[in-house]
Amino acid sequence: MISTERYDQKEALLPITGIILCGGKSSRMGRPKAFLPYAGSTFIEHQIDLARKTFAEFFLVTSDRDAFDQLGVKVIEDIVADRGPLGGILSGLLACQTPEAFVIACDMPLVDGALIRKIYSESRDCDACLLIHEENVEPLFGIYKKSCIKLAERLIDSGRLKMHDFLSTIVLKTFEQENSRGGVDRLPVYFNVNSPEDYSRVLDQHQSTQCGKSSLSLSEAHARILDNVSPLPARKLPLVDVNGYYLAESITAKFKLPPFDNSAVDGFGVLLKDVEFASDAKPSQLKCIGEMKAGSDKDFRIEPGSCIKILTGARVPDGVEAVLMQEFCELRDGVVHIFKQARKFENIRLAGEEFARGSEVMPAGVLTTPPVIGLLANFGYEQFSVIDKPRVAIVTTGDELVQPGQPLARGQIYDSNSFTMRAAILALGITEVKSIPTRDTVEATRIAFTEAIEFADVVISSGGVSVGEYDLVKDVLEEIEVKTIFWGVKIKPGEPVYFGTTSKSGARSKKLVFGLPGNPVALLVTYHQLVKPALLKMMGKIDQSSAESKLKARVLPESISRVRVPSSKKGKGERVDLVRATLSTTSEAFLVAKPTIGQDSHMLSGLAKAQCLLHLKTGPDLPADQSPVVVEPIDWNK
Repeated sequence: MISTERYDQKEALLPITGIILCGGKSSRMGRPKAFLPYAGSTFIEHQIDLARKTFAEFFLVTSDRDAFDQLGVKVIEDIVADRGPLGGILSGLLACQTPEAFVIACDMPLVDGALIRKIYSESRDCDACLLIHEENVEPLFGIYKKSCIKLAERLIDSGRLKMHDFLSTIVLKTFEQENSRGGVDRLPVYFNVNSPEDYSRVLDQHQSTQCGKSSLSLSEAHARILDNVSPLPARKLPLVDVNGYYLAESITAKFKLPPFDNSAVDGFGVLLKDVEFASDAKPSQLKCIGEMKAGSDKDFRIEPGSCIKILTGARVPDGVEAVLMQEFCELRDGVVHIFKQARKFENIRLAGEEFARGSEVMPAGVLTTPPVIGLLANFGYEQFSVIDKPRVAIVTTGDELVQPGQPLARGQIYDSNSFTMRAAILALGITEVKSIPTRDTVEATRIAFTEAIEFADVVISSGGVSVGEYDLVKDVLEEIEVKTIFWGVKIKPGEPVYFGTTSKSGARSKKLVFGLPGNPVALLVTYHQLVKPALLKMMGKIDQSSAESKLKARVLPESISRVRVPSSKKGKGERVDLVRATLSTTSEAFLVAKPTIGQDSHMLSGLAKAQCLLHLKTGPDLPADQSPVVVEPIDWNK
């Protein structure tokens, strides 16, 4: 049994230093682990909040100060960067003002203050006090004392950086801790995230502890989706067909570019000494020995007192030191009068100045736009490897929906969702799209989704994902063995969002299933925020941030009345309102956002006019001082 006599006041701050290690590069996660979204914030923000409630003082230890300085807390440089945790622990012990410190890794989001206090109460008569689980010591969660400094320094100086070497030579106290907060399938509180699978497990556990339909933050939902997405298989296509695909591999220069020195202008190739004193008053006079046109393979070599006519794109003969534009030259009876001095290599495109042979021209993951295709042609590629595009099925639910062109009965409306969603998908260059309408019955919904999953890599449905009597989508999907990843995102419009996956046999086995709201604005906004990034990653796009490039803009005071500012009193917590707006600039070049008329989730006109989405978090996000808010440009094509 663990004694608590050493520290009785549970709510008081512990008189030791907290050290949060943030040094890993996290290559397996594809991004810094410290900034992974979690519980409405990030791993590192969660640990900072815990440290503020637990320790008298604390700081971060990292090899990347620039990334962490923005957090507004003390940051210490890791003296042995990117070589494991021993250097981070030593850096922290050297910097702390207390005889002992508590070390926590930034990627342990499940730890709590109670366990920290238990370890502190057991840390007498030792150099370090750490947890042990199934005979494995957890070195990144526990007490280290300053008595460890000299040994750590000796080991580092000798190049021995393994924690095993360090722990085996100090006075170490360990104790067993029960697995977790209840339940054999629960993760231990000291669980640390080392892979995308670990991250998904942590998010799954966090969501399962919430009551009922637990909504994720927008950043958490985005991260959860992308962790379940992989690029589709590559295929080779002829050069004439690769437009609009993403490169499956980098473009390599088959030869240097330009492949030879060539002229940037029509003019005359000269030696510098021959035109050293040329001027309007006293032009140099040189004999023209010939002409080089683009594509010519003639060999010329100019001697002192001679020059050669060279046209744009033509190979520059050996010995030519500059090409003077013909505007500064005059040819008379085979003699060229030159009225200008020249600089070395003037108007000469040097061989290899753009690309050396074997160098990377474009990385994988780049969209094949016209200039990219031009580069492929420049290097003689007849075909190239690109990532295939997904097949998409659109399932529209609702007994009230009628196809445009048909007469409307009382209570019916025209189906706009299948057309808006098809247009959004086609805008990305995806061409295999199938629309499947269905009625609001369990059997019809089951048949529609079974057909959709059989056909598509990605299934997108509209409507039927909330909690109404005829909202059947989630239950039917789980019945046909779709695994629910999450249900609900803290955004407006569009909170009732469903995301799940299912596997079938074959090369394109993993299927993504998105259940989006039925209101047309909510449908398109949730598509833009959550579905489009997944489609782009499947298509091979490398950079998948949580949204497009963000800007900052001020909101026009006279348009604030169009926005229902989210209130923190409604219990939504961390909800983001995505307000549709237009953008303009003031005479002082400030970016200004103006919410459009029509902000309700059924009013497409407001979104049709919008150029951006304002990200307004819970609380008074439109202050009287017009401080800037986050603005996300809308682009349906990328």
